[in-house]
Amino acid sequence: MTASRNTTVNIDRIHSELDVVTIPRSYQTELMEQAKHENLVICLSTGSGKTYIAVMLIKEMAHAIRASIRDGGKRTVFLVKTGSDFH
Repeated sequence: MTASRNTTVNIDRIHSELDVVTIPRSYQTELMEQAKHENLVICLSTGSGKTYIAVMLIKEMAHAIRASIRDGGKRTVFLVKTGSDFH
């Protein structure tokens, strides 16, 4: 998935593209599970899958994202630096 400046990414598109991506490494799954319960700042080296962790978390929380705000629904904003790799 390529996202450019001022692009809104549809959660259904993330679902379909994430299903095709490789199996996460154990540390990625562990960090995603921890992020479901608390705020995290994840510091990993380039190419270690930080974006993938974020996308897995968004997918995991899709049910809350789809609900209306009135019904307790959440919203997700995922920002990446211009020029960053976002696949």
